[in-house]
Amino acid sequence: MKKLFITGVPVRGDDFTGRSKELSQTKYYLENGQSVVLVAPRRFGKTSLVLKVLEELQESGCYIADVDLFTIVNKKRLAETIVENTLKNKKVLSVATRIKKGVSQAFKNPQLRQTIEDYEFVLKFAEANVDPEELLETALDFPQTFAEKEKKDLFFFYDEFGEITKFNGEHLIKMMRGKFQRHPQVCYIFAGSHESLMKDLFTKEKSAFYKFARVIYLEEIAFDEFSNYIQRRFKQEGISISHESIKEILGKTRGHPYYTQLLCSSIHYIVRNSIRVNACSLKSAILIFAH
Repeated sequence: MKKLFITGVPVRGDDFTGRSKELSQTKYYLENGQSVVLVAPRRFGKTSLVLKVLEELQESGCYIADVDLFTIVNKKRLAETIVENTLKNKKVLSVATRIKKGVSQAFKNPQLRQTIEDYEFVLKFAEANVDPEELLETALDFPQTFAEKEKKDLFFFYDEFGEITKFNGEHLIKMMRGKFQRHPQVCYIFAGSHESLMKDLFTKEKSAFYKFARVIYLEEIAFDEFSNYIQRRFKQEGISISHESIKEILGKTRGHPYYTQLLCSSIHYIVRNSIRVNACSLKSAILIFAH
């Protein structure tokens, strides 16, 4: 389903707008071997920015992988996801799930058999009583093992990284730092919705990740970039919107990506059968937005 204004999910492709400075900065650091952490308020476009960077890195021939820690329920699943998403670079899907169904069956698939032969560690996913801690410890090194064997640089994104605290956070964070600093062919990107927690994890001297990654603070999207985007979007639907109306929209949302998209979506609903955004429709949308 094509939406005119995107809310609630990461923005991709042509829907991505602005952030040219942060995009260039993030990509520069990563390409020069420096891990990065993005710090910003909730719903500020962190995930969208990272996915855009990863898309460009992949197009240049690099490998990419990501894990959304918000969706991970335990250490075993975290280990499986790290390995599975890394192996997607070789078009090998759902490795852990397929191996757990039976190793003999897995060996019947040539691609999966080759993966098992190259990375024997994945057979541990078939063990019923495997120690989740041991599994995760090995899985954390897997991106480097994979990148080294494939002779490729790999960029690994941990989204909602603040959620790491639910897995005996302090011990795991120290283990991650100890391992990640010995991964010369992998760069890491971290982002999370809990702004204060992310700052604590990466900028406090006593934190294990202190000075591990370049900290990039996201600001509001520049007025001109957002203004052009809004005008272009309404024009796609044959609806005109004045510069003054856009200025009022961005004044209300202060350039916050999520709230700007939300307000524009409300405006579009009101004027969907019209040819222009007028003062009355804008006022009605702002009243809805305010509540």
